[in-house]
Amino acid sequence: GYARACTRLGAKLEPTAPAKAASLYRNACDHPHAPACTWLGRLTRVGRGVKKDGRQAIWLFKKACEMGDQDGCVELADAYRLGVGVTKDTKRAKELFDKACTERLARGCTGLARMHRDGGDLPKNPKRADDLLERGCQLGHAVACERLAVFATKDPSRTPRVVQLFTKGCEGGMVNSCFQLARIFRRGRGVDRNAVAAMKLFRDACKRRIFAACTELGELYDAGSGAKPDAKQAAAFFRKGCEGGHSVGCVRLAEKYRLGRGVKRDAAKGVALLERACVSPASTASASGSAPNRVGCRMLAA
Repeated sequence: GYARACTRLGAKLEPTAPAKAASLYRNACDHPHAPACTWLGRLTRVGRGVKKDGRQAIWLFKKACEMGDQDGCVELADAYRLGVGVTKDTKRAKELFDKACTERLARGCTGLARMHRDGGDLPKNPKRADDLLERGCQLGHAVACERLAVFATKDPSRTPRVVQLFTKGCEGGMVNSCFQLARIFRRGRGVDRNAVAAMKLFRDACKRRIFAACTELGELYDAGSGAKPDAKQAAAFFRKGCEGGHSVGCVRLAEKYRLGRGVKRDAAKGVALLERACVSPASTASASGSAPNRVGCRMLAA
């Protein structure tokens, strides 16, 4: 009744008023309502709305877990896995993840899969990891779907499955899944090429600060693929990609300034952008597959 209502209200307030949410969670946790303890522990761990206190966060996760909240158990398992706030205990982490997965909490399956795939204190077991990720994905955990998709991309024959998994990841809020799905649709590797769908996905990913997506969206506008050719729009998205640190965007924008397409011709700005791309760390390759910083350096030397 009361405690559950406080937790629900806290969840609504948390994005904009974390201090009020923390107060509501604390009241509900004291009554006691196990999920409220988990939510309060998460805020306490990072110091959002309350004073940051790693030990207190662990205490709250333990309390929630002991009362049967599997989300609290997973948070505790992760702490034991990493040795954050507690002494590292691989065995205990495995037990907690395993129990949560058995109780049909998807994050428990994903956490246990990570332990089996990463190895470390557990023997590596990729088959077991994939089975657990499959279960996590089926239970609705977008992270599990994305990880399965990434592993499956190594096998070109599994592209339809990769598309299915990235779609689930994207629908579950994983922006990288949306970006990878857009790249598959743009290139048409193993699936029908769909520039319109790619453009929509790139646009959404760009808005969510995947700056390589901004550059690829600019390339689509430049080529008139998925929309009418639009040099100004292309330049605008190249600029966004470049300013976000994606050096392909800088190279593409430099070319625009050199030719005066979509922007006023300005050779000096073009050179400055190529210099920026040349000294930038290598980032996601463009559609041509060239490493952006090398492209920038070659163009400067030409």
